[in-house]
Amino acid sequence: MTVRELHEHFLSRAPWVNRSATADALELGDPEKPVRRVGAGWSACAPNLRAAAADGCDLYITHEPCFCEFWEPAARFRDTAWGRLRAQICREAGMALFALHDTWDFFPRYGIRDSWMEHLGAKDADRLALRRYRNAPLESLGLYRVAPTTVAAYARFVAARVREFGLRGVAVMGDPDRRVEKVALGVGCHIPEEQMLDAGADVLVQVFDRAFQTFTRLPLLDLGASLIVVEHGVTEMPGMRSMARYINENLPPLEATFYGLEYETRWYSAVEDEKNQ
Repeated sequence: MTVRELHEHFLSRAPWVNRSATADALELGDPEKPVRRVGAGWSACAPNLRAAAADGCDLYITHEPCFCEFWEPAARFRDTAWGRLRAQICREAGMALFALHDTWDFFPRYGIRDSWMEHLGAKDADRLALRRYRNAPLESLGLYRVAPTTVAAYARFVAARVREFGLRGVAVMGDPDRRVEKVALGVGCHIPEEQMLDAGADVLVQVFDRAFQTFTRLPLLDLGASLIVVEHGVTEMPGMRSMARYINENLPPLEATFYGLEYETRWYSAVEDEKNQ
């Protein structure tokens, strides 16, 4: 199978993707290159690319496009120092790179949405509602019933689940003692907002770089919401790990490995009292 054929395999199974307006494209390398070993990860950061190259990967699949050219065409990130570094790693290893963002957000079972919800223990039987996030092509938000707990206790559970992806804690905004039975989950750029609060969510799990403090988190808190906030990547790394599993289960003899070597986020506090951290 070539790079082009593998890319087509995924796109052909994602009818919601507008091929003329998508970030899902080959970013580096020869589309006719034969593929045997595949690396998959949330980002094409240098540690992931170096690890995939060292393992002999012919192709690296990133969820977030390496150079953000679809969203920021005028920024010319490919020509920055970090952009040139990433390209150099791939070029020296003879490793192609393509992005699967729009395709993988909603891919059934293995994709970003379903993998994140499964990673936090959400099951179809617990699902109370699905909603679309703004102009998303499919439902990306879910409201789930959980065993009665509190915001603080559920936050500790989320923190334990994301620790393996390099996040040592989560942020809590709102009442930590609030009773929780309904949790709203989104993924990455698709985050619970007022519609999930209106649907009865007791706590909303969001990401820092999409749930802006000024016009997302503070307004929700004004309305009485309780929030658990994590890094963008940890909500989507379970889905990219699932991508490696998808390839191994459905596309032999290809061999795929998940790479999650993004730089670790460490949390420091001057306050020892856990309730005030």
